[in-house]
Amino acid sequence: TLVHSSFDNCKDADFSFPIHSKMEVQTVFVRQRPYLHMFLEAVASMFDVVIFTAGQSIYAGQLLDILDPNQTLIGQRVYRDSCVFADGEYLKDLTILGRDLARIAIVDNTPQVYLFLSYINYPPDILIIYLSFYINASLDILYSCT
Repeated sequence: TLVHSSFDNCKDADFSFPIHSKMEVQTVFVRQRPYLHMFLEAVASMFDVVIFTAGQSIYAGQLLDILDPNQTLIGQRVYRDSCVFADGEYLKDLTILGRDLARIAIVDNTPQVYLFLSYINYPPDILIIYLSFYINASLDILYSCT
C-alpha cells in the first residue's frame, strides 16, 4: 500500500480531503509512505503504471488526483466497480487490463485480492510484492526501489 487512509482524525496525516456522498461529507486523512512521489516518478519513467484498487472511485479517484495532479505518473486507474466479488473478497481481475499478465509486477498489501487468477488457471509467473503499510510504513522501502 502506498498510502494509508482513515476517516479517523489522524494527527500525523500528510494531507486530508473531503468526500461528498449522498448523505454527508466525510474527511479522509491520508498518510503516505516515505519517498512515495520519488518512487512514482521513477517507475513512471520506466513502466506503464496502473493503479488497480478495490477502493471506491469516489474516494480513490480524488486521492489519485492529489497524488498525480498533472496525470503524468499513473497511466490507468481501475476501481472497485471493476473487481469481482467472490467469497467475501473483492478480487482484481487483471485480465480486464488487456495486457500480457506474464509481464506484470504487482505491489499490494493484500495478495488475496489476486485470487481471481487462480479461478482462470493463469500460471503463477506474476511478481507480487507484499507491502504492508502497518508493518513497514516508516521504512525507506520505496526509496530503495528507485
